[in-house]
Amino acid sequence: MSVRLRDYTDNRERMQALMDLPRAPVIEDARETFDPAQAVGVDMNDGAVTLPDAEYPAVGTVALATCIGVIAHNPATKATGIVHVVSEGAESYPSEASQESLEHMLNSVSGGYGQPIEARIVGAYIGADLQDGILNHIADMLAEYDATVLTADMKGKPGPKDVAVHAARWDEGIIRGSVDMVNFMGDPDTGGIPEMVRQRQQCLDLEGMSWLGSRPGGLVYDATKSDGPEPEHSL
Repeated sequence: MSVRLRDYTDNRERMQALMDLPRAPVIEDARETFDPAQAVGVDMNDGAVTLPDAEYPAVGTVALATCIGVIAHNPATKATGIVHVVSEGAESYPSEASQESLEHMLNSVSGGYGQPIEARIVGAYIGADLQDGILNHIADMLAEYDATVLTADMKGKPGPKDVAVHAARWDEGIIRGSVDMVNFMGDPDTGGIPEMVRQRQQCLDLEGMSWLGSRPGGLVYDATKSDGPEPEHSL
C-alpha cells in the first residue's frame, strides 16, 4: 500500500490517504548490525543525502515532536536523503531554510533525471490538525518529484521521534531511535507496556550519529557529490 501524490487534487482526500498508510517497518536487528556513527545526523532545517557505498551510508535526525522528518529514496540509484523540516514560527508552513534544504535534498535524490522517488514521512506528533498546512506544503513539493509515499507516521500516529535510514536497507524500513510512552498508555491496540518494552529494546542512541554541523544554503552532507565536509564532532 502506498500513495502516489500526483494522483490527488483534493488536500483532504490526500491527507486521509496518507493517514491510512500502515506504519513504517522497523529494522529489528539494527542494534546488532548498525553503528550510529555510520549515519550523518541533521539538525532542524538541515538535510543530507547518502549512498550505500558512501563513507556515511545512513542519515537521520532526532527530536521530531512538532517537526517533520521527510525521507526520500531513489530506487534506481539508491540515493537516500532526509530533511528535518521546521515550521515558520507559529505559522503552519515550512521555514524558508527547511524549504531550501528539502528542495536541495529532493534534487539530489532524484538526480535531475525525472525518476520517480519513494518517500517516508515521520513526525509532527504534537499539534495534530494544526500541522496540516506544513504537511500539505511538503506533500505538494514531493508531488513535483512524482514521489510515492510508503509510510506517513505523523499527526499523532505512533512512531519514533528519533529516526535514521540506511541507503542499502531502504526496503527493510527505518531505524528506531526512541519510543514515546504516551503511545502505549490507555490504548490496548498498541500492545501496551509489553510492546513498549519490546520496541525500546530495538532502539539505538541516535545522538551518537556523526554531526557535521549546519551548512547554510545547502546540505550538510551529499554523497552524490564529492564536497562533503569533515565531521566537526561525533557524540
